[in-house]
Formats: sequence, structure tokens, C-alpha cells
Amino acid sequence: MPDNCKEYPGITRERINKFRAETEKSGQPLPPGDSFVIEKSGVKISLEYSEAAQTLKVCILEKPGFIPDSMVWTIIDDQMRRGAA
Repeated sequence: MPDNCKEYPGITRERINKFRAETEKSGQPLPPGDSFVIEKSGVKISLEYSEAAQTLKVCILEKPGFIPDSMVWTIIDDQMRRGAA
């Protein structure tokens, strides 16, 4: 598993379902299950949801060299704060 990961606590099934619905609305349907990979604009992240622990683990798998990790995390953290995931 990549080292560049964060784990978000307190993530309910309802929040995951909302995230799936919003992602599908934006034209990027997710595969079934609680572990999946999203790729957009050259950035690839993995997400792994644990319903029992109510945690979402997010890892940056790939990104262009000119995009700093901090920029990717700022976007993900913002989505988490707004409850999109």
C-alpha cells in the first residue's frame, strides 16, 4: 500500500452513498464495492471504505510531477469537510 495515504474517521455508509451518487452525476461512475480507484486530470487515488470501522482510507497512487501532493490533499480534505465523501 502506498505511503501517501490519509484515513478519515466517522464516515457513514450514507456519506459513501452520497459520494457515489455525486460522482456518478458528474459522469464518472464508480465500480461496485467499497474499494475503488478514481482517476481525473492525471491524478489517480484509491479509496477504501470500512463500514465496521467507519473509516475511509485515501491514497494518492499517481499524479503529474508538477502537481504537489499538498494540492491534491487540499482538494480531498475540502471534499471531506463539505461531506461529499
